[in-house]
Amino acid sequence: MKKCGDEVLNAALNAFNASIKGDATAMTLLGYTYRLHLKDSVKSAYWIEKAANAGNLDAKYWLGKYYMHGYGVTENRVKGTSIIIAAAQKGNKLAIECLSEDFNMSKAEMRSNGISV
Repeated sequence: MKKCGDEVLNAALNAFNASIKGDATAMTLLGYTYRLHLKDSVKSAYWIEKAANAGNLDAKYWLGKYYMHGYGVTENRVKGTSIIIAAAQKGNKLAIECLSEDFNMSKAEMRSNGISV
């Protein structure tokens, strides 16, 4: 009988193998695994940043949030905001929602920043 922990470990190992080959989606999954299951903020931030740099927009959004709150990185709200805006400009729904709800940015303000809403 397999345990839930075994499934998480197998998924993490598969994600790691794909990540070192450059798979941005796998890097994102590995970052989530470090965050949610292994509670390692530094390694989570490392893989989320690699995934963001490789073009994964969800990772880009989360990297912005990490910088906003100093999760695994030195807190830098300006950098975090800039990253979230960049993800929103590329159409990331989480980033757009964040700008609307957390930053109270109006649709007109978003449009003036190159965000399609």
